[in-house]
Amino acid sequence: MTRRKILSIDELKELSKDKPIDCFISLMGGMCRSSKSVQYDLRQNVFSVFNDIVGSEDILTVEELYTDSNIGEAIDKGAFFCFN
Repeated sequence: MTRRKILSIDELKELSKDKPIDCFISLMGGMCRSSKSVQYDLRQNVFSVFNDIVGSEDILTVEELYTDSNIGEAIDKGAFFCFN
């Protein structure tokens, strides 16, 4: 399995609109990762994010990806990836 860097929220929407995708935030220069499953709901314009480490699920708008999670910041910093 190869990893793919997510470069924008629009790219994340496109990749996750039909099914959940396995993603991660690269931490500490790649030494650690925070694993997540992400699916985009086009009708409601929200993301369902399952946080693997703690076993919690969040329903987030695009704005909340920046305010209530680290996903938006990770995308902006080039540290958010999915598996192909």
